[in-house]
Amino acid sequence: MIAITDKFRKPPQGLRIGRVSDIEIKVHWSWLAAFSLVFFAVYQFFHSNLESSLIVKAFGTLLVTFFFFLSVTMHELAHSMVARRWGVRVKEITLFIFGGIAWMGQESDSPSAEIRIAASGPIFSFLAFVVSTGLALLCSWRGLDAPSLAFTLLAMINFGLTFFNLLPAFPLDGGRILRALLWKRWGDPIRSTVIASRIGQAFATALIIAGVSSTFLDLYQSGYDKVTTALWLIFIGVFLFQLARVGGRRSAALIALSTTRVIQKMRPWGDQGIDVEHPVEIYLQRVEPPQNTKSEREGAIDGDASLLQALRKMECEGRSFLLVERGGGRVGIIRIEDIQDFLKKRVAQSTSKTCI
Repeated sequence: MIAITDKFRKPPQGLRIGRVSDIEIKVHWSWLAAFSLVFFAVYQFFHSNLESSLIVKAFGTLLVTFFFFLSVTMHELAHSMVARRWGVRVKEITLFIFGGIAWMGQESDSPSAEIRIAASGPIFSFLAFVVSTGLALLCSWRGLDAPSLAFTLLAMINFGLTFFNLLPAFPLDGGRILRALLWKRWGDPIRSTVIASRIGQAFATALIIAGVSSTFLDLYQSGYDKVTTALWLIFIGVFLFQLARVGGRRSAALIALSTTRVIQKMRPWGDQGIDVEHPVEIYLQRVEPPQNTKSEREGAIDGDASLLQALRKMECEGRSFLLVERGGGRVGIIRIEDIQDFLKKRVAQSTSKTCI
């Protein structure tokens, strides 16, 4: 799974367990719950299908659980490595109760890059499924029951990772691929994000309904053998719904801000909506003089910079507006209100176009 992080949204705190190519790998505290659940499920599988000693079952369970989380980590690393080839910064990978997230510093700048980055994780998982299946068949042919069972389980796990992540529900990999295809068709990344996000929310809602229905059905039949699975569906559904809703809005906003230049939305110098005497004159006292040749002059921004860069600069310097410069002179002012108004109109415009 992929998520976007920047100065306004940081990855959750976690314990650092390693680093690969300057990408930190961390585990969130909720990962302990995931480890326990997976360990228990794998042990039950071995207990039901393997006639061997307790030590062999426990050792096999530990190995399969380890390789399960290694598969998840490699899935996210595949995303990260391809993203870096396409110029997308990757900050870290976090393992948590529902799997893993590769935290990237920006959105892809083209549908082609988005497809390649999103598809790389499922491709790795599918290759791991093929290799595990081959090893399982080889071990079975040689009469090695325990290794054959372990590789069979790893094959099932990687197939599940591939299938689940390819579901066309944002922010899953399949949802990102769907967004990229819509983006390529329409040429509008924001509209594509809105549609993919709504499909993701619908899918998450279906998971929640399925989980609730299964719970009541199991309680009615007094079987109590599907309650754990049903509750798990509900938890995953709620989690995916929040990610689809919040992540979709955020992605649409970031795309809009990063693809629009400051000079397009600034207020021209001398605009009637700007009080030149006050507070701009007071503000100018806090801005470095225009003859300064630094590209990142405090209190000012180049007109060709993106609105996202302007917003980050305002937040960093604690300002509500910046002077806009071009060719060594001041040409206007960009206020945080101007950016907010543009964002509302741009996202609303794309949201109203929901017909595929």
